[in-house]
Amino acid sequence: MSATFLACLQFVLSPQQDGQPLHVTPGDAGGATDEGITLQTYRDYNNDPALTAADLGRISAAEVQAIYALKFWNPVRGDDLPAPVAMMVMDHAVNCGPSASGRILQLALGLRGDAVDGWIGPETIAGINKVDARTLVTRVGTGQQTYYRSCRGFAEFGRGWLARLTRRQAAAMAMLTAPAKTPSLSTDQLNARELGAVNAS
Repeated sequence: MSATFLACLQFVLSPQQDGQPLHVTPGDAGGATDEGITLQTYRDYNNDPALTAADLGRISAAEVQAIYALKFWNPVRGDDLPAPVAMMVMDHAVNCGPSASGRILQLALGLRGDAVDGWIGPETIAGINKVDARTLVTRVGTGQQTYYRSCRGFAEFGRGWLARLTRRQAAAMAMLTAPAKTPSLSTDQLNARELGAVNAS
């Protein structure tokens, strides 16, 4: 996987984000969650509706990486985006789904009508290449805030969503000036699952 993917995954799996062991958040429709991966997502990935929360609690390092790549990174074409934009779009996709994240990116690019379909294709990529990354990160952040405020669960979860957005945007802005490097994911972030194997892949 690319260094940009690993940097985004490192952010997603930080303790303040989704890097938490098996838990159930009251009121969260996702149900049982481990490392930000819901039980339903884990069942879909393994094509096994009989998997239980206990099975999810034993998710492997390789599965964590593969699920984030398959379900969130690849659908938003993370490898085709500037790193700061990839951070904004991928983490929001984890939080709200790739389609919603894609639509917000398209709106931030000034696309309208049928062009705002949530699918990041050639037209969207071409638009990205015409906009300064810093400007686009700011526009996407504004769009994501508006999206959160429109969600039904905002009264209950909105404070956490907006805090996550603040951290996401700060991380994306930091990428504008930080030298490119392959991140090292700590055992704390990955709950001792030895995802050091991710960095070796």
